Amino acid sequence: MHVPGALRTLVSRLSRRRGFLALTIAVLGLGLGAALTVLEIADALFWRPLPFGDAERLVFAWQVDSRGTRLTVTGADFLSWSGEDGPFAAMAAVSARGFNLASDGEPERVEGALVSADFFQALGARPLLGRVVEPGPPGPRLAVLSESFWHRRFGADPAVLGRTLSLDGEPVQVVGVVPAAFRLPVTAQLWVSARARVPEHPTYPIDPETDRARHFLTVVARLRPGWSLGAAGAALSTLQARLAREFPDDTGEVRAAALTAFREQLFGTARPQVIVLLAVAALLACVAWVNAAHLFLIRRARRTHELAVRLALGASRRSLWLLFLREAALIAVAAGALAMALAAWAAPLLVAASPQAAGLPLPEPSVRVVGLAALLVLASAVSMAVLAALQPVHTTEQIQEGGHTGTEGRGARRLRTAFLGFEVGLSLLLLLGMGLLLRSYRAVQTVDPGFRSAGVLAVDLPLARLFEARDVEGGPPVAILNELAARRAFGNRSALGQQVLVWGERVPSEVVGVVGNVRYTGLDAEPRPEAWRPIGAVGWANLSLVVRGKVLPEALVAPVRAAIHSVDAEQPLVHPEPMLERAEASLAVRRFTLEVLSAGAAVALLLALAGIYGVTAYGVAQRTRELGVRLALGATPPDLVRMLTREAVAVVGAGCVLGLIAGGLLSRVLSGLVFGVSRVDPVTFVGWPLVLTAVAAGAAWFAARRVSAVDPADALRHE
Repeated sequence: MHVPGALRTLVSRLSRRRGFLALTIAVLGLGLGAALTVLEIADALFWRPLPFGDAERLVFAWQVDSRGTRLTVTGADFLSWSGEDGPFAAMAAVSARGFNLASDGEPERVEGALVSADFFQALGARPLLGRVVEPGPPGPRLAVLSESFWHRRFGADPAVLGRTLSLDGEPVQVVGVVPAAFRLPVTAQLWVSARARVPEHPTYPIDPETDRARHFLTVVARLRPGWSLGAAGAALSTLQARLAREFPDDTGEVRAAALTAFREQLFGTARPQVIVLLAVAALLACVAWVNAAHLFLIRRARRTHELAVRLALGASRRSLWLLFLREAALIAVAAGALAMALAAWAAPLLVAASPQAAGLPLPEPSVRVVGLAALLVLASAVSMAVLAALQPVHTTEQIQEGGHTGTEGRGARRLRTAFLGFEVGLSLLLLLGMGLLLRSYRAVQTVDPGFRSAGVLAVDLPLARLFEARDVEGGPPVAILNELAARRAFGNRSALGQQVLVWGERVPSEVVGVVGNVRYTGLDAEPRPEAWRPIGAVGWANLSLVVRGKVLPEALVAPVRAAIHSVDAEQPLVHPEPMLERAEASLAVRRFTLEVLSAGAAVALLLALAGIYGVTAYGVAQRTRELGVRLALGATPPDLVRMLTREAVAVVGAGCVLGLIAGGLLSRVLSGLVFGVSRVDPVTFVGWPLVLTAVAAGAAWFAARRVSAVDPADALRHE
């Protein structure tokens, strides 16, 4: 009964200041919500148990060339690896690829993989329906569907078991369905068994069981108990070195092997984005905490008379600290509940907006995130209570003042001023990061891609027939180089008629043409040396069709589809889109990072402006007597407004100096995303502090206008 009664008293006391209570909870909840949103994402990527049996013992295996470059694995080397007794309990090969599904309606391109027979056993997969492909001698092709694909394409019909699908024009029987969480490769919607012990090469007509030249297999292995990642990697490298000595003409420059941790390989590429998100969330949480602590100190300053009376009646300093702690805890717990709700809503939306969304697991609340939330709530409550308790209470002076304003100590005022400067500095830091990325984004958009994209439709055409041996045999091989490749290979000499070795081939090709550089890998990436070979010469089945018309690119989709289906009715069109959109898609990561920083900067700016307004307005209330005396001595309200505004701008200026120093460090972190501008861009590092100062001055001026409500006679009566 005692605790609920005390809680009711506490809530009643705080509810008298509903505005203060709501604002403090909202500000702190927003900051904690940003932090928990990113922590939920990080939890899903790096802490949540993976949906594979004993996932901590799973690794990826790679071949390594003489330059230290990681390569996928050849078929023959995979068989040599898997046939050895050593650190691995199981080893499987995967060849990621798409399949043309022509069953039941419009042809569809389905992402999937060809897998060796022990793939599901190595990963410890358990079927949701039916069975998986089991170890054993190769046989007819079998397919295992993902749960999500089973729902979308077949309406979750159990009768899909035993059904025959047409994949790339070949009949394949469905034997099972695995849970949606089982994703390897991460975009796979179905898995198809290989015809042999090794998945076939996607384009070249080779025997993958004997070929040691073409690297195309992703290998996943399960470590035996007692083997570490380093020890197993060293053992595999020793084996690969032996193979290089035994087959020197086939293995080329491959001399070693390497292992990577399973989770790191799956989600490691998302780490830079998560780091950016964590940095933005941490800054927002700091700004929000400073704002909440500031509001808490303002409330504490308004209660100096009450606190003095409590001390005079025998209350101890410890009891005052416990009073502050109870109030801060109630605020922090409410803010934490708001933050958890915000995180549960925002985290999935943020992942869905990421350019890498297809390969990322959906975040959700977990015990780990709830525990971190509890720690943040506890830290917020204790820190605010400590700050309030550290402010001195002058008992005699405060009781004599009778609770009138104007009694805040210089120490408390300086602390709140320091908080405001810190808040401004953090806000400017986010604005500088946003400014650098915005300038870089605009610079990238002006880059010449090397081709004219206006009015062009691009369509991917993944062909279903492997090329036969005769398709790669014929006349003398020829190639076309881009300017960069020709200049690096032949300097100022003419490349025409010269011979070059294209990577992966052993017969030189004659250079029959040189074309301009094209930025295929992205508008923000430098051109690279490139060579073009005839389609039939290299047997590449993944094609892109580029069509230029006299109408809008979207209007070309229907006639292009009709023309292709007149040749092959089972050929799907993948990602038909204007070439301009395809070019801009290369900026997706840069645009996403810019949007995240922009949102964070906007929230931080609003919080900083609220803090500036609050400090100035509270200063007017606390300095009523001083301002009244100034008015009585001849000062005008506009004079006082200018004085208060100048004081606020001085604090903002100090905060901007801190923000600029931190911004110089931030520019180093963002150096990989800065393009076309210097890391300390003058437009950004001069413009945004001026903008922030001007906006802050406006907020301070708006708050300082309350000085016109000060009555000099009333202020002097309380002197």
